[in-house]
Amino acid sequence: ESFLYLLRKLSLRADRTGPPGRRLLLKSPVHTARIELLLTLFPHAQFVYVHRDPLAVYRSAVHMANTTYWYSYLVSPSDEEIHEF
Repeated sequence: ESFLYLLRKLSLRADRTGPPGRRLLLKSPVHTARIELLLTLFPHAQFVYVHRDPLAVYRSAVHMANTTYWYSYLVSPSDEEIHEF
């Protein structure tokens, strides 16, 4: 329910601020585990799969966790915990 609310909110914002017919684009790798749900919610959804080198993806995720997620931590994680993430 919360996920659907978020998607509807993003869609409405895109409709108001973007050009007509603009599509909602979800780029987070987390959404690859939600394809069945997305197809249930949006039967006409289209998907684009982009293949990247797994090591480059891992390094990018570690960098993002190390530089972006810090504001949500109650306690600063160790390097080991970031790599485990």
